Amino acid sequence: MPDSEQNNPPASAAAKPMPKRYGIGLNVALQVILALALFAGVNRLNYYHYWRWDLSPSQDYTLSPATLKYLDSLTRDVQINIVFGRDSKVYGEVQSLLEEYHLHGRQRIKVRSIDPVRDIERAEQLKADTGLSLAQNGVLIRCGANKRFITEEELVVREKGTSTNKQIIEFRGEDAISSALISVVEGRVRKFYYVVGKGSRSGLGQSDSYNAAIDLGRQQNFEVIQVNLSTFPNVRSSCSTITGSPSGPAFSSCSIPAVKPHASMPSSPPTACIPVAIAS
Repeated sequence: MPDSEQNNPPASAAAKPMPKRYGIGLNVALQVILALALFAGVNRLNYYHYWRWDLSPSQDYTLSPATLKYLDSLTRDVQINIVFGRDSKVYGEVQSLLEEYHLHGRQRIKVRSIDPVRDIERAEQLKADTGLSLAQNGVLIRCGANKRFITEEELVVREKGTSTNKQIIEFRGEDAISSALISVVEGRVRKFYYVVGKGSRSGLGQSDSYNAAIDLGRQQNFEVIQVNLSTFPNVRSSCSTITGSPSGPAFSSCSIPAVKPHASMPSSPPTACIPVAIAS
């Protein structure tokens, strides 16, 4: 019996405590796992919930309320390709602006950058898919079968003069991109007939107002076309609205019948007005 007791020690004596170093290692492992889980959680929250500030002096990367409203109402998917060489002076501005379109497009707008010099294979594939030469920097917007390529020059305003190296004085990216986006998604462009000739303004005043109409057309997606009053019979079929402004000589008696059916003006036109016709 004594030998048997010596060969079989008590159970309490057989259960030795875990070495201290194992406990420390387990504690460190748990801390690492918890830290990784916390990091992943914070990163996920940051991906879906974040704040962006436009610190540019002219708020070039802040979309207007009209653009935001249109993006919120999008019902079709849009693909935007930034076809720019990295050496372009406005590449960074274009990329930052289009990131805003992507963020506010409710996952309807996909943006992708292609450098035609470095990404030759992707650029050639895009040419084959669209049939466009992509010979210069620009932004390609596609929606279904509709497409529109906005050149770099349409995104900026350069200083006037005869110099071959005119400096950029203003970035007009939102105007050009929003206008192109609407025309591509809706598949049509409204026409704005700016009347010249008899009864219209002339000289510098006409040039200023015509340029203002073109500028507005870029923002609100319509094309400005100059027409002469004598062509109104041909315009009537496509014209939906004509507005008048007291800025020039009166309509002639032969012009009034052509204008009046579409005009948003009194039954007796003012003594001075310029008709503007909008066709949808």
